[in-house]
Amino acid sequence: MRQRFLRTSSGIPPLVENYLLSHERAVFAVRKHPGVFIGHCFLAGCWCVAACLVTALTESGPLVLCVVWGGLFVVLAWLAVRAIAWPGSYFVATEMRLIFITGLAKKRAVSVPLREIATLDSRRSLLGRLAGYGEFVAEPARPGDTIPKMNYIPYFEQLLAEMKALLPPDFSNNDEH
Repeated sequence: MRQRFLRTSSGIPPLVENYLLSHERAVFAVRKHPGVFIGHCFLAGCWCVAACLVTALTESGPLVLCVVWGGLFVVLAWLAVRAIAWPGSYFVATEMRLIFITGLAKKRAVSVPLREIATLDSRRSLLGRLAGYGEFVAEPARPGDTIPKMNYIPYFEQLLAEMKALLPPDFSNNDEH
């Protein structure tokens, strides 16, 4: 019998619960929107068309064909690795911090305490509006610190409201819808 490890009783994936502190509760945990693959697929499609055109319309030697089709193989392998890693990558918000979980074989988690965020902007491109994703841009409170990108966020309006609710009332928000 196949076991299904989709969600725990709290609704949070077990992988995410492994990164929570004992006194912490995840407010939300989401994967990036599948729109993250639009650019990758476009590149792979263009490369495939180019490889077919080079093969059909030119009298290129075997070395050129090997390079063109080998390049397509590399692009497709890169896309496959990204697609395989996608289900295990999460953006998590708790009452105290943001957690970014990434990686394929070796998981990497980056944690940012909410108190270290000076401003939070929200942005949506035209494609993001059409596909249903957006981006949070957080500025660190201390110069020199970095906060990982929070792009391709699904359920954008709902999660923006959740993020604002997590931040202190006097927090500086600069929305750019």
